[in-house]
Amino acid sequence: MFTLLFFTSLVTLIIYITVNHKRKWKALDNIPSPPTYPIIGHLPVFIGSMEEVTHKLRIILNFHDRMVKVWSGPFNLVFINNPKDAEIILKNSKDIDKSPDYKYWKSLVGESLFTSVTDSRYKRNKKLILASLTLNNVKEFFDSFNKHTDNLISTLNKKTGREFNIGDDLSMCSMNILLETVLGYSKEDLRKDAKAIMDSVDRFAKYGAEKVLKYWLRPYFVTWLLGYQKKINKDCAFMENITSQIINERSKNRKQNEDKFTVFIDTLLDARDENGPCFSLKEIKDEIITIIFAGQDTVTTALGFSLCLLGRHKNVQDKLYEETVTKLDKDDCYITYDSLKDLEYLGRVVQETLRLYPSAPVVGKVALNDIDLDGQIIPKDTKMAISLYHLQRNRNNYTNPNVFDPDNFLPEKINSRHPYSYIPFSSGNRACIGQTYSVLLLKVILAKIILNFKIHSKKPEEDYKFAFEPTVKRKDGFLVTLEPRNNKTCS
Repeated sequence: MFTLLFFTSLVTLIIYITVNHKRKWKALDNIPSPPTYPIIGHLPVFIGSMEEVTHKLRIILNFHDRMVKVWSGPFNLVFINNPKDAEIILKNSKDIDKSPDYKYWKSLVGESLFTSVTDSRYKRNKKLILASLTLNNVKEFFDSFNKHTDNLISTLNKKTGREFNIGDDLSMCSMNILLETVLGYSKEDLRKDAKAIMDSVDRFAKYGAEKVLKYWLRPYFVTWLLGYQKKINKDCAFMENITSQIINERSKNRKQNEDKFTVFIDTLLDARDENGPCFSLKEIKDEIITIIFAGQDTVTTALGFSLCLLGRHKNVQDKLYEETVTKLDKDDCYITYDSLKDLEYLGRVVQETLRLYPSAPVVGKVALNDIDLDGQIIPKDTKMAISLYHLQRNRNNYTNPNVFDPDNFLPEKINSRHPYSYIPFSSGNRACIGQTYSVLLLKVILAKIILNFKIHSKKPEEDYKFAFEPTVKRKDGFLVTLEPRNNKTCS
């Protein structure tokens, strides 16, 4: 009896899903789609490791310059690859909001800026948090940027002459800087936990990405049966303990410190309105984890790709070295905000890296009402994914879209393209709030590495193995060989 009831319920559910899917699919008839299987749709695309799923999606999206639709069971998604459509979506906060799929990261980051919908609370919190990440405040972080980058250079000096994965060293450097500048924490005992923090965040990034693309992993009992839930709970408990340490230490010591700049965590602790504190302790912890979650990985990923690309393109590396060694102070390689303004080619190298490997490869959205994308109607409740990875490689905007070429960002070329053909941190009211911080830190670390080392990288770009998680996660490591520059003129 139970077996009959179970299969009857299952068949009923499948019929409901199929009928509901066909209704929505019919409204999207004009959008191209890969061949589908009955009932399961494009399910085979989403089976496999995240690296394999990403590879299959990249192949599908490479064939479509504007948009493409995919579905599997209850999972419907329209990928957007065109700057014009992306502009309409990102500017329309009335009829379009953040995808509900971001909820799969909530068990770690809670109701933070990363996961919450665009409501009055989100707008208030964003405004308050932005106060600590303004350009004037970030300029004051350069002492920390230089100090920890110099420590990184010392570490890398011990690894010259052999191939190694530089990703771990870059992660440690960016994490130490983030802890000090954004969270106001410089105690050595927490730095010992930096690797554990990074590992915990990496695992959670993968958990969330898998639940977004593999709907059969979403139910709690499935994650429990597969052993994921035990690991998730362990990571959540660990990060809860870490954030408690950060808050307690900052609350205890901040009155003794005379910081020249506003620290991110102080903004959260000090925020008040007519009803009292704006942020509860839980909300403060959520935002701290979010800034660790987003900030550290964004910088590490962009740096890793930059170095590997420079290691393959010697002409670009030589030109970048010539600029940095010529324009920086030869007696003191302390890099300031003003000195970065003179490094125009460095800026183009960073931009081109972020074009090929944007901080957020995919931005999820949902239609709150029917949307008109230049004649194509997107029905209410349809989920959309703006693929920044493909949008920024759109052949209608870039002559050689897959080739690393910093000259893509010469002024005349920028002016000839659609303004939304380059949005590595997204755009609109949900754009990344830490982009100024990230780009300036990227430039400081990259300039100092170039001044000290020649970079060699064996693997061509077409052989890179990576997955679309919240960032572009390199699965084969950032393998480089560093050669000391014997003729460097500053240290």
